[in-house]
Amino acid sequence: MTALFRFSFVCLLVLVGQVAFAQEETENEQEEELPVYVAEEIVVTESRDKVPTVSTIATKVPVPLRLTPASIGVVNNGLFRHQSGVVLGDALRNVSGVNVQTVFGVTDFFIIRGFDSLSSGLVLTDGASEPEATFYNLYNLERVEVLKGPGAFLYGGNPLSGSVNLSRKQPIFTNSFQVTGSYGPYNTGRGTIDTGWADLESGVAVRLNGLRQVSDSYRDDKSSGIWAMNPSATWRSEKTTVTANFEYVTSKYKSDSGLPVVNGA
Repeated sequence: MTALFRFSFVCLLVLVGQVAFAQEETENEQEEELPVYVAEEIVVTESRDKVPTVSTIATKVPVPLRLTPASIGVVNNGLFRHQSGVVLGDALRNVSGVNVQTVFGVTDFFIIRGFDSLSSGLVLTDGASEPEATFYNLYNLERVEVLKGPGAFLYGGNPLSGSVNLSRKQPIFTNSFQVTGSYGPYNTGRGTIDTGWADLESGVAVRLNGLRQVSDSYRDDKSSGIWAMNPSATWRSEKTTVTANFEYVTSKYKSDSGLPVVNGA
């Protein structure tokens, strides 16, 4: 009995050793057969151009948002360009507390804290008050800033609802060129140009933004078109920087009040 037990134990050890040896050889063969790949270096570069960091509307000087003592909202060019924004209302839709509408389907109209933009609002361009104009394009804007609530401490007693500042693109000291175009329903075509030139030795930089847009409507006899041009120039020295802007806009729109009501029908 003892001899049989010893013989069985020896056979078991031999079998286990063979299985372990076979498994080790299989693993070694798999390691030798694994393909070898040479990885190439990939560099990914991204910017945070959609995330605003500073604002001027509440203090008239650039101040970081986290240090601004007011309720404000800022929409950068990167965001409304990504959203294919066209007019001011498209940018304001990204600001909380702002109800965006239109007047006759043409002009910009918004409500902040219960007050409307026509009677109790103020729109500024680079900090300068706009006249009674209510149609603003985004083709030449770097960002849109919104001050929610009264702004009499800065701009007088009119802006009870809030103030909106349109910060235009300024000349930069580098050469640049960008052209965009789009075509959509109802024969809507839109093209923009943004080009700049700079001379570092003389301290001069110029920039030109342009817009052309034409469109029919889903209703007859409601076509529209717009031309816009915004040249700007900057001269700087060691202690002084001077910037001049000129903007020309001509637009042709037909107001659309909706379907007429006849005899209550």
